Amino acid sequence: MTTSNSPFFRRLLVISTALAFGGMLGSLGVAGRDADGLRFSFHWSVPLLFLVGAGAAVWFWQLIFRFDSGGDARLRGHLKLVAGFLLAVAFGCFLFPLRLVSPDKRMEVIFGMGFAFAVLSGMGYLIYQTIQWVEAASDEAYFQQVPGSSPDTGYRTRHSDPTTLRCFDVLFAVLRYVTVCPLLCK
Repeated sequence: MTTSNSPFFRRLLVISTALAFGGMLGSLGVAGRDADGLRFSFHWSVPLLFLVGAGAAVWFWQLIFRFDSGGDARLRGHLKLVAGFLLAVAFGCFLFPLRLVSPDKRMEVIFGMGFAFAVLSGMGYLIYQTIQWVEAASDEAYFQQVPGSSPDTGYRTRHSDPTTLRCFDVLFAVLRYVTVCPLLCK
């Protein structure tokens, strides 16, 4: 049994995603603004939003597991639609607190959020490229170990571009600068 088919691993995925997505939606009902500025208080909508977020995450994983066990093209289209909707909701939850920021500080916050989005997008790209690079290396090792096998037999390989490694170096240098500079400037 592989890790991805393990019931414990699947339960862990579902529970952790449900807690994260429920917490993200639930936090929207906690923050508010009054005459003194930003305030945090419990609101009746918090448990409701938490349950909606947790339920959406559980439903999403059920769709993924159903597709993994032999879904058709219709289920794939449905899964893409739900994933796009959840991504839009997550992005909306990221932008929703901007209404609480005072107008004179709003541009600084938007700049910071844009910078955070760029860094996280760069990290996502790095993770994706690393996976592609490792899979290409494992494909090449497979073809060297199995006699008579070749990429031309229908087994698709992925080849990484040498410029990708240079992109890694640049992005890691930027990340080092971003994380170390504030520590040195204090």
